[in-house]
Formats: sequence, structure tokens, C-alpha cells
Amino acid sequence: MNVAQKLVECLAAEGVEYIFGIPGEENLEVIEAIAESPIRFITTRHEQGAAFMADVYGRLTGKAGVCLATLGPGATNLITGVADANSDGAPLVAITGQVSSERISLPENLVIIGDSVFSDCTSLASIKIPGNVTSIGSSAFSSCSALREIELSDSVESIGSFAFSWCGSLTTIKFSNSLKRIDGYAFSNCTSLTSVRIPESVIKIGDKVFSSCDSLTITVTEGSYAEEYCKQNNLSYSIANNLS
Repeated sequence: MNVAQKLVECLAAEGVEYIFGIPGEENLEVIEAIAESPIRFITTRHEQGAAFMADVYGRLTGKAGVCLATLGPGATNLITGVADANSDGAPLVAITGQVSSERISLPENLVIIGDSVFSDCTSLASIKIPGNVTSIGSSAFSSCSALREIELSDSVESIGSFAFSWCGSLTTIKFSNSLKRIDGYAFSNCTSLTSVRIPESVIKIGDKVFSSCDSLTITVTEGSYAEEYCKQNNLSYSIANNLS
């Protein structure tokens, strides 16, 4: 049994009778699993129609209406119907496709990664921040439970609060030499993190940035702000004169 079949099995077990949507490359396995289940798939002309049909189904029956779309524009086309269901308190479940994690990348012209934009992306395994990004917002990648490796470009100057918190699989962080600020709780509860090198360029570190990272050893430059921060917060650290 694959993931698509398990998903459809769970939907059927919850009493789902109909799914409204449009087939696409990224959800074909789900469509095939639906065909082998008691659930009836109703094809619509547009994803927005699928969302509104699920919305009205939920209002009339009191049971969650389910709509299905592909990734990208297919997913965004659901938004109006989903928002309408949300504003009216109608039960609705929206399911969208997604590419595999190795095909996920950030555009090179990206400058700022906003607050919470990738939070709870549980399939994201690694991320390389493009060269123009200067700031990573609060909770930007929080609770990305499969995230193991982060590589920051040399342009990144600040990391927001809780930016990578609760990334329990995170083992590797490659900080940029332009990094200046790490806000509070940025890497809290990253329980698999064992070592990190903080560059001399950092001049501000917030409260409890590495809280609950019990096995973490921090490497800093002697006489740097990061060394003083570790001393004041009783954090285990080692000295390296060259962090290049």
C-alpha cells in the first residue's frame, strides 16, 4: 500500500463519499486510489468550482466536503472557495499535490523569506537559501520535522525568532559569514543538532536561541560576541580562530 492508497483509505473510513476536483500529474496516484475505493470522484471544470462544491456539500450535509487539486496554480485556485467555507464555518478539507522534496527549490531572485511561509512542511528534507536572501522571517521553517540540513548563502544577515524551531531532524547548519543577528528561539527544540559554528560577524543573539538542544556544541571565534553570549548563557562551546 502506498501513501495515496492510505490517504484514500483514511478518507473512506471517515465517511467521505465524494471528492470534487481536477486530476493532474502530481495527484494521479490519489485519483487511481479513489477509483479503487467506494469514494466517487467528481471532475470539475475549474478548481474554484471544486472548492465551492465541497463548501456547499459541507453546509448541506454537516460532513466535511473534500476537494482535490494539483500543485501551484491548481492549489491557489482553491483559495476563494476555501476562504468562503472558512468564513461560513462550513466543514471542508482541501488536498493538493506537491513535487518530491528533492525538486523543491527557492527562486534565485528571492530577497526575503517571510514569516511562517514554510512552517509545517513535513516533507522538506534540506534547504539551500539563494544568494540574494538577506532575511529569514519568524517561524519561516518551524516544525519542518524532516528537515536535516540548512545552507545559508553569504547574503543572509538575520534569522527571525523561531525560524527553525521544532525541526527535530535537523543535524547540519551552515551559517553565512555575513550573518549579524539570530533572534530568540530560532533553533529551539532542534534535538538532533549536535554542532554549529557561529561566525565572528554575528553581533546579536536573542534569548534561548538553542534551548532544548541538549547535545549541541557551539564553535566560536575567541573574543567574539558569540563567545561572550555562550559564557553568559552557560552554553558549551569550543574555540576556533578561523571559521572560514
